[in-house]
Amino acid sequence: MSVNNLRKAKVARTAVDDMESILYLLIWLGVWGITTEHREQTRGEDRRVVNWSMDVGMAIRNKRLTMSSESNLKHLLNDFYTPPVSKLGSTPQAQAERKSVIKEYNSLKQIIQKMRKAIFDNPNVPDNARGAEIKPSNDPSMPISNEDFIDDAVDEWALDLEDKSNTDNKQESVDSFEERANPEVARRIHGDVVELLQTYADRIRSMAVF
Repeated sequence: MSVNNLRKAKVARTAVDDMESILYLLIWLGVWGITTEHREQTRGEDRRVVNWSMDVGMAIRNKRLTMSSESNLKHLLNDFYTPPVSKLGSTPQAQAERKSVIKEYNSLKQIIQKMRKAIFDNPNVPDNARGAEIKPSNDPSMPISNEDFIDDAVDEWALDLEDKSNTDNKQESVDSFEERANPEVARRIHGDVVELLQTYADRIRSMAVF
């Protein structure tokens, strides 16, 4: 689920919320396994995406931090499913099968990384609509470093307490998630993500054997 949906933000939902939700779903599948067999092998393991289902506040915090930079996302992608050698054996055929599975998950990682860039770091949208941090309104290119302010904001998101009268004593800020709800920004991001997915779909069709 997108961050705006999780915190019940008072902005219109757009296709970007759907794209963001699909991105999280792809990550979830990559970590726990796409097939039933793969998911059985990861059952009970401790993975970072578990924090996405602990509670609303924790989910918001971890999704926002994961998407705040490419390096943060790469840390999570390190948790992706890898077929254990013991399950496939050590024969040449088994090793070839293992390499094939790893290649498929690496392709999924590439799609996820490009989707994150198109949604959160899109160069075709204004600075205030990029990133996943809370930013000072006087310089939307820079995230606010005050951790207490961020903690307070996350708590308010989770509780749907968005009454501005309660934040008079806090630094003025812009929220990139809400800025992406702007119809023009949403259309731009949606178009770029659709084009990205279409490119991968065309590539897969070109490799298919009928």
